[in-house]
Amino acid sequence: MILEDVVEFFRETPPLSHLEPERLTRLARRASLEFYAKGTKVLGLGGATDSGSPGGAAEGYVLAVRKGRICSEGEEYLAGSMLGWTAAEAVAAEDAVCCLLPPEALSEALGGRRELFDMLEARLSEPVLEMGLAGLVRRIPDWLDRRPLATVTAGEAARPGDPLPPGTSIRQTARIMTETCRDAVVVLGGGGRPSGMVTDRDFRERVALAGLPPDAPVESVMSSPVVSVDAGASCFEALMAMTRHHIRHVVIMAGSRAMGVLSAQDLLLRQMGSPPALASMAARASSVRELAGVAALLEGLALSLLREGARASELGRMVGGLREALAARACLLGEERLGPPPAPYALMLLGRAARREGPAMTPLWNAVIHEEAAGADAWCEGLGRFLEDALGAMSLAPGPGAPTGASPSWRGTPEQWRERMALWARIGPAHAAHSTEAEGLDFRPVHGQFRLAEGLRAKLLEIAGVAGVPDLPDQAELVGGSLTALLVGTVRSWSMARGITRIATVERARALDRVRAVGPELSRALEYLTAGQWAGGARKPDPLALAMERLCREAARRARDEMVA
Repeated sequence: MILEDVVEFFRETPPLSHLEPERLTRLARRASLEFYAKGTKVLGLGGATDSGSPGGAAEGYVLAVRKGRICSEGEEYLAGSMLGWTAAEAVAAEDAVCCLLPPEALSEALGGRRELFDMLEARLSEPVLEMGLAGLVRRIPDWLDRRPLATVTAGEAARPGDPLPPGTSIRQTARIMTETCRDAVVVLGGGGRPSGMVTDRDFRERVALAGLPPDAPVESVMSSPVVSVDAGASCFEALMAMTRHHIRHVVIMAGSRAMGVLSAQDLLLRQMGSPPALASMAARASSVRELAGVAALLEGLALSLLREGARASELGRMVGGLREALAARACLLGEERLGPPPAPYALMLLGRAARREGPAMTPLWNAVIHEEAAGADAWCEGLGRFLEDALGAMSLAPGPGAPTGASPSWRGTPEQWRERMALWARIGPAHAAHSTEAEGLDFRPVHGQFRLAEGLRAKLLEIAGVAGVPDLPDQAELVGGSLTALLVGTVRSWSMARGITRIATVERARALDRVRAVGPELSRALEYLTAGQWAGGARKPDPLALAMERLCREAARRARDEMVA
């Protein structure tokens, strides 16, 4: 056994991977390497601290699996996994090679690091959660973080808007900028070419302070000459033009036509993102195209916030809230197209969007609830179709067959919705019902008369309370399938049965702990698992990710036991 190879292996094996090199080296000197053929009983009931009990070939040691697969109590331990610190039975599911560590040597190496002992003891403590989240962030590929400015064209990033003709008054300019939510506008000169630009700053410094009359021509306050950039140039080139000329705005030209303005603030938002700024942009958007521009920034914002330490529940409030703002603004644009609604209504987001889960570009399943009135259903159908197109432009559209207000199955009066919810709430344990209908039990109003949706929620909780607490997931279910989907559905059922009105899963788990004392580990498990949704992208699990999933399953088992007690 080569010492350097063992140390290198330990660096990839949690919780040893969090130790200093000197401690790893000392521990490696106390380790031994053993081979176990398939079917060998590796550990008995005694565990590492009770070597006198009847046990397996490695009884009295802690195992670090180097190759192969060890099974213990329904869990699989692959390369980079550790077991045997607590009492357990284990069998080699295939030929395996393990490092055997004396418990006292391991304890000495871990020192006073309580969080490392928590991981060995399968306790999902707050420090262990932080370790797991840090590992998840490290696995996000750098190229997913944001699209470089050099690959985005100025035309893509610019705020579109028609230029002003010569002779436009200051009053007219201010009205146009207010109505179109622009902070800068191009002024044309002779030959239809840009001759100047007016910004919010010009109004502050050249109109308000100078006391110019509102009917004065805009040319008297505009900045001139302007710097222009071709629409096909990169945003990086536009930024360099701003830097060279010490300005904050450039005119974007599509051939000989001024198509809009690009500001340094626009570029900053595209690179870094700012939830308040993006919310403001969504609220001021005057077209679906502008909404799509905001939506394009969501993924980069989410990943940046995740890298900076934001948790999944916080991302849900920020980025999920932005998705809701986009949907709400799209509804207003739809109302402008369709005219006033014939009856009060509310747009509801469903499933993952309602729970504010990731990834950032989660399709926005939606439904409409409306009061009874002549023409209300037809109007809401038209709104649903408008939203389908708008969400498609934002890359947030539900897939084929997914819930949308354009479908008669996903719109209706309160009475129709109560009948649907009563049926869905009785289709069986929600942990086993990851159907579209089960996801429809999670809904969040984002626009219109929220009272319609909240009245429906009260009825749903009444039905769930009568039905009682559903069956709980067993060991096989916790190990097989999607752990995240299973826990989301289970926590939904437990919460509804207890009358909890929260919609986000982590918030539901915290509320459950307050009313039923299921323990804080359940909400920590959901923080970790839902953070993985925000990280996005299919990735091969590393040893830390596998260890964290085992800890999440153990947390779910403990919560299940508390619910049974």
